[in-house]
Amino acid sequence: MSRLPTDGGDSGGWGTVLNDFLGVGHTTDGQLRTRHPGQAVIEPGLWYSNALTGQVGYATTTATANRLYLFPQWLPFTTTVDAVACKHTNLSGAGGVVRIGLYSPNGSYRKPSTLLWDAGTAPLDSIGDHIISTTNTIPAGLSWWGLWTSVAVGYQSCGTTMMTAATGAETIAANSTLFYYVAGNDYSAGLPTTLPTIAMTGVTGVACPAVFFRPTAVAVT
Repeated sequence: MSRLPTDGGDSGGWGTVLNDFLGVGHTTDGQLRTRHPGQAVIEPGLWYSNALTGQVGYATTTATANRLYLFPQWLPFTTTVDAVACKHTNLSGAGGVVRIGLYSPNGSYRKPSTLLWDAGTAPLDSIGDHIISTTNTIPAGLSWWGLWTSVAVGYQSCGTTMMTAATGAETIAANSTLFYYVAGNDYSAGLPTTLPTIAMTGVTGVACPAVFFRPTAVAVT
């Protein structure tokens, strides 16, 4: 565990002990680290995902065309981003687009409810990374990603398998993390500002899509 140097002690190692102590809260260029007790450091300029376990892997699950997938994101700090992204492993056809946005939870059951922002679209013209440039803020606490594609695609997913409603309503995982989708709508012009009521009707296993985001600033409170 890091500590301050001992007065009159640490002969020959005083500077090393002090540097180790200062490194807990500061980067090498003197900036404050954006750290929350028990949470990983959020460093501007790096890519992060919504993976609950820190694992991102490949899934064979295919995202259905014109289906809005909604899945949780929790952050300890309000975080400004300059880009969001996803990665697709196969495409069912050329000429499609992917759209990504962020929703706030409602006050009662914390389900996705109101659109916070719509990052726009990226063309699905090839397999691989699809980056959407945007300047927006992810609030501290729980929020919900919305991901929609105009064509069926295979997507890179979080390592954690979640549960999805077989008939297109709602999913719930063993760790009580929710995952929803709204089926059968064309959102090429923009994501809906308010989501319809979502009720559970049946469940099957599915891997949660991974959305990546790149922070530019983090508000430490």
